[in-house]
Formats: sequence, structure tokens, C-alpha cells
Amino acid sequence: MKKYSRWQRVLIAFRGSCPTEYREIKEGYVMHYVFKCPIHGYVEGYAREANGRLICPKCINNKDE
Repeated sequence: MKKYSRWQRVLIAFRGSCPTEYREIKEGYVMHYVFKCPIHGYVEGYAREANGRLICPKCINNKDE
């Protein structure tokens, strides 16, 4: 797992996710979050659905194969 501050680790523990930074993707700049995937452990990704649900990018890539 990448190094995160103590505050970020507390947020991950209590809320399940923590914002990390804005990054540019095809749709523009979006906030990325670190969260725990039950299969892949801690991963970073962005909300992929309208309701803001975080989906593991590694799981999405595995579905395509």
C-alpha cells in the first residue's frame, strides 16, 4: 500500500474510503479515492457510477478478460 497520512488511514478505517487527489481522465479532472477491495486489498480509483459508488479498477479489468 502506498504511504498515506495517519488522518487518511483513520478515514479509510471508519468510512471505508478516503479522497487522495484530483487526476485527469478522459472526462476531465475527477477526485480519486483509496478504498479496500475484498479481492485486491487497498486500491485507488474514482466513482464510476452516478450514485458515487467506488468500484475496484482491477476487478473491472479482470471482467474484460
